Parts: sequence; structure tokens; C-alpha cells
Amino acid sequence: MPASLLPEALLRPDGPIAATDRELAAVFAGWPLGHPDARLVQEYLTGRAAGVLDVSGRPAAGSGAEAATMGTDGNGTDGAGTDRTDGVDTPAPGSIVLDDASGALALVVALTGAGPVVAYADSIAAEESARRAVDAVEAVGSRIQWMASVQPTPGLRALAEASRSLPGPCRVLLSAPKAVRVLDEYLEVLAPVAAEFVVVGRDKHMSRGLNAELAKFYDRVDVSPGRAKSRLLIASRPRSAASQGTASHAPVPGASDRIPAPRTAAVSTRVPGIPDIRVSAFGACFGGPTSDPGSELLLDAVRSHLGPAAPATDLPEADGSPPAAAEPVPTDADQPVAPRRILDLGCGNGWLLAALHPGAALTGVDVSRAAIASAAVTCAAGTPDGNGSRARAADPHHSQPTCPRLLLQDATAPLPWGAGAEAVAAGMFDLVVLNPPFHDGTTIETGTARTLIHRAHELLAPGGRLVCVFNSHLRYRPGIERAFGDSAQWARDRRFTVVSAAAPA
Repeated sequence: MPASLLPEALLRPDGPIAATDRELAAVFAGWPLGHPDARLVQEYLTGRAAGVLDVSGRPAAGSGAEAATMGTDGNGTDGAGTDRTDGVDTPAPGSIVLDDASGALALVVALTGAGPVVAYADSIAAEESARRAVDAVEAVGSRIQWMASVQPTPGLRALAEASRSLPGPCRVLLSAPKAVRVLDEYLEVLAPVAAEFVVVGRDKHMSRGLNAELAKFYDRVDVSPGRAKSRLLIASRPRSAASQGTASHAPVPGASDRIPAPRTAAVSTRVPGIPDIRVSAFGACFGGPTSDPGSELLLDAVRSHLGPAAPATDLPEADGSPPAAAEPVPTDADQPVAPRRILDLGCGNGWLLAALHPGAALTGVDVSRAAIASAAVTCAAGTPDGNGSRARAADPHHSQPTCPRLLLQDATAPLPWGAGAEAVAAGMFDLVVLNPPFHDGTTIETGTARTLIHRAHELLAPGGRLVCVFNSHLRYRPGIERAFGDSAQWARDRRFTVVSAAAPA
């Protein structure tokens, strides 16, 4: 790792960096290797607290370290005209850590500061991983408050309320998001209480759009010196509320006026017979308010190979009375049984759920709070011409359409999911549709897809069917056949392949 910007006095074996290193090395093998972002934050916060670094992450005037790294233009700026003459600011009394996937950022903040820490991650899998790391350090675990709400927006309202509980203006630290819209939503919610807003990430993931978004809410945006190909964007000097941001605040009933609305668009597809669907997406929801082309190919294949969905008449009536007896579903002996209970394993913004068989009992599962909140809005809205809430049961006894059941769940976790009557257990579904992710943050990985394929096998009833779409170069079909046995290619275009496999009858 490159030489530290901190003076030697802070790096001695009896200094503050070494003390926190001992705590962190007990949790993360090889610390700080593998955690360049958290290490950079550790040094920044330590240097700020000691008065040797200014708000830009550079040596503070009068600290005796002014000769250290200057800006690329040599005149005390970051090369883009950013002024660095404020000296050392007073550290904020509390901190908010956002989308920390490992727990390293939350621990660094808690170990280097005296104030309380609020932590929030859109992905519940990331949150669980971070919690395990934090729980391993007893000295700080009780100081970290985790926010886990989903409704009415993807945790943003609960996050806003938690921020107001901190003792004065706070410092926010965000792991660099893939989409600028994620930062925009966090800023709308937190800029009114954040004296500083810090984004940390690898150089290659720090787009100029992030700087521009920060500048809508803060008068000063600094770019720190780089360390191990990571750096900080540090926004300070908050603008007045009247001049902040450009996005609309609206919207979700019961939310505060600082909670942003999801982006919404009327989406048309190439799949015959599917009307335009009004799709909504919060910032962290993958793909935004669109239909994914791979899911379109999957939907077209499902409609071509499977008959219309059988009404799910074994669902309770609207008044809570027992369901009417289900009639046998007539099927052609050469055709698969029409699916009655369908699961979208990774439902995203809900477009595929809204387009799937409206006569079936639909369930959507996703690990992202933003995705589940987005799918709820999408499925409730339906089509732009007013066909809201795609019917969960097309039976005459069911006069009120019902949205699909949506479950916030890490689908790689063992079954069952949940408890009691609402639990999702093995053998519950006739059809599982899967468009598996192949990125962990910005890194390509295929392990999650392999786990989801095996989970789909467990979730299917005897004779039930998996329909999976994937980027053709990923070659998931052998993995599907290892889990199911035989498979069939149902569709293929220049980018995607759709494969189907049936569970043993």
C-alpha cells in the first residue's frame, strides 16, 4: 500500500492508527489489505481528529505537514479550482454510514470517532455481512444503530428520522454507488442534517456525475489524494434548503417532504400481447424504470411454451372466508401444466411480475429494499390506461385485484424464508422465473446464480418448472442440468439464452 499521508507520529505502534488496526485485524484477515476504501477513511478521520488534515484530506495549514501532497496544479487546489483555505473543521458529533458491504467502514467510523453511528444498506445481504463484522467488536457494537425499514420507501424515511436523532450536524459516508441516482436520493434525505457528505470508492468507479450531484447540495466539493487506487469526494458547506437539489419531492403517502419519489415511466416491450406498463424504480433498484431485455426474452418464451395461468382459486376470499374449491385445470397431455403459483426470484422493479400471468398467485423476492419498494409501486400501478394492480386471482369470487406478494429476502439463504403461514418453503411453486445477477457491486461473479438455481429446484413443486435467462457467454446451462437433470433451450438471441428445466414429478 502506498505511503500514508499522515505524519509518522500517528503511525507509531502506540499511535491511534495502530490501535484501531489491532481491532480491525481481529475481524478482517490481513487488514488493511483488501480494504483500501476503509483504510483511506480510517486515515482521513484520524487525521481530521488530530488536526493534521483539513477537510480536503490534505495537510492542514500550521500542522507542520504542509509540504506533503499538493494539488496537481501546485497552488493548493485539487486541480479543478477547489479552494482549500478553510483549515481544520470541527468533526461532526455523529455519523451515518451507507451501503457498507463488509462492515469495515462502520467499524472504522465507530473506532475513530466518539459519536453515535447510524448504518444503512439497501441490500439485506450486505447488511447481514456488515452486522457480523460489527458484532465481533464488542467495544463499538452498541454504538451502531442499524436501520432496516422498507416502507413506505426503501428505508429512506426511517433513515431521515434516525438522522434527526443524532446530536447535531452529522457526517455521512457512502460507499460509491453504481448509479448517480442513488447518491441523489441520499442527498435529498440527508443533506439537511449533514455538515459533510463523503463518498469513498475506487478511482475507476468515481464518475464526475458524483461530483456534480454533491455540488447541487454543497458549496464545496473536494477530491482527496488517492491511496491504493481509492479516493474520497468530500462535500462541505451545505447550501440553504431553498437552493438544494433539482429532483421532485413528492409523493409516497405518509412520507416527509424530504423523501424522493421513484422515477416512473410507461414501458412498452417487444413481447406480443403485453400492454405498456407503468414501471417505477428507486435509485438503488437495478435497471431503473425499464424492462430488462433478458426478462423480455424470458417472458416471450414463457408465453410461447406455457398455456394461460390457471386461476389460483385456493387463495382466501376477500372477506377472509375459505377459498372456493378449485376446478381441475384442463391441459393438453403434450403441454406443461399451466402454472398457478409463480415466483420471480429476484423481482427487481416488478416489471416482469406485472407482465406475468395475472391469473396466477404471484410472489416476488429480492435482496434489495429499493427493488421491493419499486416493485410494490409498479405492481400497484399496472398499465397507464388505469389497469392497476394486476389481478392475483382471475376468479369471479375475487372482485378486488391484489398485488403480488413481495418478500425482502436474501434468496441464497436456506429455506424456509419467514415463519408461520407467511413462510416461503420448499415445493411451493409451479413456476420459478430467474434472471440471476452476475455482478457483486462492480465485480463480475457467478456464484450467486449457481446458488439461486439450486434454490429454485428446492422451491418447485413436483413437476414444477424453472425458466432462467442469462447472458449467453456465462454458460449457466450445465449448472441447471446438474441441479435438474435435463433442460431445454426455449429461446436465444444475440445476447441472451433462455433455458427451462422441470423438477421430477
